[in-house]
Amino acid sequence: LWLRTATDVTLLSAPSWWNSTKLSVMLGVVAGAGLLILIWAALLQRQVARQVKIIEVKAQREAMIEERQRIAREFHDTLEQELAGLSLRLDAAVPRVSDEKAKGLLDQLRKLLFRLQTETRDFVWDLRDESQHSEPLETSLGILIDHLQTTTVIPLEFSAMPDLPAVPALARHHLLRIAREAVNNAIKYSSAKRVRIHLSHTSGTIHLKVEDDGAGFDVGGKSNTSGHFGLQGMKERVRKLGADLDLRSKPGQGTCIEVVLAIPSAA
Repeated sequence: LWLRTATDVTLLSAPSWWNSTKLSVMLGVVAGAGLLILIWAALLQRQVARQVKIIEVKAQREAMIEERQRIAREFHDTLEQELAGLSLRLDAAVPRVSDEKAKGLLDQLRKLLFRLQTETRDFVWDLRDESQHSEPLETSLGILIDHLQTTTVIPLEFSAMPDLPAVPALARHHLLRIAREAVNNAIKYSSAKRVRIHLSHTSGTIHLKVEDDGAGFDVGGKSNTSGHFGLQGMKERVRKLGADLDLRSKPGQGTCIEVVLAIPSAA
């Protein structure tokens, strides 16, 4: 068909703006936007779940701390006060007893009571102290030594190497108990002029050392089952940790207790 001029064609209606190409592009944009919305919604859901979990853990921790504080108050107001009253009664009774056998028995009871009072005070302090559950080992140990220093005039010198590796919570718990027992023993029994506590590390291991310049003792002459200087308790904790305990002491040359604990690389 040959047209003579453009006026030979009359436009009855304009073609639609939509065509297959534009429709495909628009559908692709809509699909992409929908995919982005789904991804955003999934990420938002994960973020909300994470925040809810954090809130739940925080609420549980606050409830646990509040319960620990309540138990500590009850121990302080009941058991600790009762032990203090009992100690005063024993102190008053000893001068009135003339029988040597009875006096010796009372003296043993006083020593046992003193031990119970110490353990009770330590237990109450453990309940109130939050650092041992959240702080690094060196921080918790420093706070513990500061607390023990308030119970004695013997200088307690604490030092720690920098950049110590993180220690798992259970291991941190046992190491703090071992350190406290070793320091308490040095305070009570060694007649030391100074006690040194040192934390160090080598490749993959933590070293806790407690040494004093006191009277010392014959390591081979002490029974492992006697509980002397609390060694039995320390050995049990070391065994639970899978660590090594090195005890060095000689009469007149002081005592050194060192615990070596392997730290997992993921810690």
